[in-house]
Amino acid sequence: MEKLFGVPMTGLAGGLAAALVVAVLVIFVMALRNRILVKLALRNIPRRRAQTVLIVVGLMLSTTIIASSLAIGDTVTYSIRSAVLDALGHTDQRVRSPQALLGGVVGGPEVVDFATAFGDTYLGEDQIAAVLAFADGDDRIDGVLPQIRETLPVLDTRSQLTESRMMVAGLDTTRLEGFGAIRTIGGATIRLGDLEADEVLLNEPAAEELEAKAGDEVVIVAPDGRRSLTVRAIVREGGLAATDKRALMPLATMQRIMDRPGQVNRIDISNLGGVSTGVDLSEDVTRDLRVAFTDPEIAAELFDLLAASGVISALERYAAGELPGGELSGGVRDDLNELVRELRGGTVTGEFRSLVADPEVAINTVVALETGGHSSLVRPATLLFAGVAQLSVDPLKEDALELAEFIGNIFVTIFSIFGSFSIIVGLLLIFPVFVMLAASR
Repeated sequence: MEKLFGVPMTGLAGGLAAALVVAVLVIFVMALRNRILVKLALRNIPRRRAQTVLIVVGLMLSTTIIASSLAIGDTVTYSIRSAVLDALGHTDQRVRSPQALLGGVVGGPEVVDFATAFGDTYLGEDQIAAVLAFADGDDRIDGVLPQIRETLPVLDTRSQLTESRMMVAGLDTTRLEGFGAIRTIGGATIRLGDLEADEVLLNEPAAEELEAKAGDEVVIVAPDGRRSLTVRAIVREGGLAATDKRALMPLATMQRIMDRPGQVNRIDISNLGGVSTGVDLSEDVTRDLRVAFTDPEIAAELFDLLAASGVISALERYAAGELPGGELSGGVRDDLNELVRELRGGTVTGEFRSLVADPEVAINTVVALETGGHSSLVRPATLLFAGVAQLSVDPLKEDALELAEFIGNIFVTIFSIFGSFSIIVGLLLIFPVFVMLAASR
């Protein structure tokens, strides 16, 4: 856990340690100056054992609850982080074809193709080449993997079991470096490029669902017909094999099944470093990718539309929570405040282009226009937001790990509140004890 109540744990620990030292010093100085009070206090400990034990146990219980809340928060955070890292492996960012935003606001089906708005579209060879060129020229990126993923029905002909929604993935076998190895359940490394054109790998969850084993024939139901493949091996889940029910094959085989020669529907990017450390570069890499794949002319039009003083004021009020729908997470609020600073700067910068290519910023900006009294700008702004990103860049691992931290903090907050009640009760016990002591004197 990195933060507690929004405060970094390192800073919080240092502050509490400093407060403890100051409190001990103050008590020590007071004890030196008032030795009689110290003697009276110490003599009352053995004289009133029940009250002493009650106070100590109460404070110990509250401390235990606080410590337990931190432990539970760390456990929850670790569990979610582990699930995220197992599912994504070395993938830090994902590049896809941009999807239309806010279909209902733009104008419904007469304007937006909902198949495009709510599902992946395919990238052409020119777009793929542009992403590969960017990745190959960036030292922060150690892997880039074009692929096709589709959810398709799969049938095992031997067991006669079917999975109606299995993730079927075709990976570029020439671009697997940087994404980790694929291992069979026996621990042996298997190369995806060694598969024949009619062979497929199943991960453990998929094999369990179909009761499949190596050598089985499986039938994949594609949009243009049924394709029969042979199971080459059952592989361990995690990394490229993910943790959902998944079938893996070379990209060329998947392109043939989907009748999409030369196309992919996503490109995964791995940053330099390991599974958990590559995400440290995600913010900068995502920013540069978004800048590289935004339309500068549309970005300039969007800047002119949002730079009006009334719009900037609406964005500021929305980010501050003064408008309906303005209850935002810290990251989105920071992005909107940064957008306001960029608009006040008067020029279109790379930072502005990166911000407007972020779907969350786009959606919240449109909502701010609607609730801030600029509804006439909603339609043109939405159309510009939908067209500014030539490619959609999603820092999926960074976002997922932030969600894990957020959920862990929720548990810490809940249990810390209960612990705080215990501390208050302990303090209330101390106060009447001293009152009674004073009365008895």
